[in-house]
Amino acid sequence: MDGFNEQFLISVVIILIGYLLKRNNLVKEKDGEAVARIVFNLTLPCLIVVTFSDISFSPSLFYLVIIAFVFGLINGGLGLFIFRKHPNTTKGTFGMMVPGLNIGLFAYPLVEGLFGFEGLQYFGMFDVGNAFIVFGLSYIIAGGVQWK
Repeated sequence: MDGFNEQFLISVVIILIGYLLKRNNLVKEKDGEAVARIVFNLTLPCLIVVTFSDISFSPSLFYLVIIAFVFGLINGGLGLFIFRKHPNTTKGTFGMMVPGLNIGLFAYPLVEGLFGFEGLQYFGMFDVGNAFIVFGLSYIIAGGVQWK
């Protein structure tokens, strides 16, 4: 089995083990909160710092930031258009969820395993553009929709 398939299989097995532990009540929700705090406050920021510390920036990497940003703008506009006739709570909720992608938690380790450090650089730059959408555009959409 080549490295690509092996890494993907390992990632799927880890996710499956977590699901089975939760399903059989061997891991409680409280345990998951502690693990999530460690991942979000320590592991993920360290991964991002390591990824960007050795990166050599080229124009093609900056295009990924622009592509992610434009993709989010288009999706945000489409989301608001599609849900324009729904109640404001529905329109606001879906309008905030549609523009961005949740790619950090599982995707970084999987991308590094599948495509190596070079793939992780491209993925990280796409995530920079996505961050502007998730933490900027989604906030603007939430503020622009009147919550009644």
